[in-house]
Amino acid sequence: MESVAQILPILENLQTSMSMIEERVTSFVPRKHITDTVKQRHISVVVTLGCKCPCCGTTQIVDELGNVLDAEFDHFYSRERRDYVDTWLICRECHLNMKERSEYLPEFQVYQRRAKNIDNGQMTFGF
Repeated sequence: MESVAQILPILENLQTSMSMIEERVTSFVPRKHITDTVKQRHISVVVTLGCKCPCCGTTQIVDELGNVLDAEFDHFYSRERRDYVDTWLICRECHLNMKERSEYLPEFQVYQRRAKNIDNGQMTFGF
């Protein structure tokens, strides 16, 4: 009978292989289109919050009429999650510079909390 010490390296290699397979499969998952309804909700929230990018807080991404300027809708968590609570509208520069998403989680969570307050009738202005 094999000892735990002999089996442990095999299990660790298996775990590493499974992680690599999961990453590869995820890369093939098609990006789900963000619906116009979700996009419009984001635009409305950004206008209420002062028309600035909720990620950097400096770039104007929407005008007062709700026209999207130099901005992109982003699937924050993953490309297959397209609901309102999984996406946001941010400036193109922030979107291009976003490599490690966990670094931007605080900004995303603040945006989502403010969006929820707006949806509940508790207006919050400014960034």
